[in-house]
Amino acid sequence: MVVRKTINQTELLEMLRGIKGNTFATITTETEPAQKKGSPFKTDLRKVARVNVCAGFHYSNAVNNQEKREGMDGTFLAHPRVWGVRIAGTPIVENKGSFYLEAKIERSMGHIYRVQNRRVIKSEVTPFLRDAVKPATQSHLEKIVILRDYKLENIKRIRMGKNVVNVV
Repeated sequence: MVVRKTINQTELLEMLRGIKGNTFATITTETEPAQKKGSPFKTDLRKVARVNVCAGFHYSNAVNNQEKREGMDGTFLAHPRVWGVRIAGTPIVENKGSFYLEAKIERSMGHIYRVQNRRVIKSEVTPFLRDAVKPATQSHLEKIVILRDYKLENIKRIRMGKNVVNVV
């Protein structure tokens, strides 16, 4: 039976602090996508995305496993974080008083764009979005490991197992 409930940001932080080891989840986020200079949307553009993620993973291990799948030796060693501090034993990153969920993208389940709560078609906004950049540390891989840090205030829903949590 699916258990549904609504929690606040503080409760979300505590729930995510409790994650031990690799944990799979589906999250729905609402973010402001990176835009090119001169975009007519400025801060009005929002991206609502639904993704399957793995929290509690180790980036170096994930890249090493991908190297091995591609016939390499699996000796990748990640550089230290450029910003924020990962809270030991959790998938949480703290930076300047804000908290983030560090997660590996397993699969995108789709996204939509909104301008002032009006849904817009992707072709309207695509010319104004910044291009995705392949991580330099993974330039040798055919399939990259996608790591994302989701600011907790941007997570609107999370499903882990049979628990569906709406975040307000």
